[in-house]
Amino acid sequence: MLQAILDVVRGRRVIPTAPPSFVPQLPEMDVEDDTVDDFEPDLESVAGVGCIVTYRDSKGAESVRRITCRKLSRNGTVMYLQAYCHERGALRTFRLDRLTEAVCGVTGEIFAPASVFFKRYGVADHGGAAVGFGLGVQLAADLRAGLNVLAFLARVDGRVVPAEEQVIARYCQSFGVRFGSDSFDHAGTCRYSVQLAPDAETFYVSLHRLKRDGGPIGLARMTLQAAGELIDADGKQDPKEFYFGTQVREYLAS
Repeated sequence: MLQAILDVVRGRRVIPTAPPSFVPQLPEMDVEDDTVDDFEPDLESVAGVGCIVTYRDSKGAESVRRITCRKLSRNGTVMYLQAYCHERGALRTFRLDRLTEAVCGVTGEIFAPASVFFKRYGVADHGGAAVGFGLGVQLAADLRAGLNVLAFLARVDGRVVPAEEQVIARYCQSFGVRFGSDSFDHAGTCRYSVQLAPDAETFYVSLHRLKRDGGPIGLARMTLQAAGELIDADGKQDPKEFYFGTQVREYLAS
């Protein structure tokens, strides 16, 4: 059933938020400076995060594009970002030291160089991402999985309304109460959730994690409930949102 869901959502583009002034800038062809072929979404770090980046390739050509991140990796001393480029409609690898700027499309905050933005998603001393919401590595990845599923459903109709953001905020709160501790960062989790613009593969990997053996008891059902609330949150049943929400509910309830 999970493969059937991937077949349905593959190619579905959930576009990261961008300010009205955003204008993409692309060279005639992208230069693959140092290709890293592993694009498997990493829920322990950056998978699903959407942003706008400025990149200068090895030939000096500059580009500005919206991306959905999949993973951070290292080859020797060089860090790489694997991501889905929404301007090209394809996967791309970026050397982190050639990303000159990153912009959070939600807040408009500019990070220069972009490594300042991505540092929070790098590997921390405990082995997981620096942004861990006050949770252990595995629980933080479980929360990211749930948030990516909900973010996909909220954004698949092309817009996110305040009522949908409230559903996700309540989900974060419920997660903290049920699985977290006094150190759980609810506000930080909510800020993180609005940056998410997961692609189909990240959505698929996130669903699979929610149903894995040995996962947090009750998390799949909690996500299932939130998915239902999302579909009805704005008082409309958009066909895309309803369809994908139905697929999620059938899988999580099985």
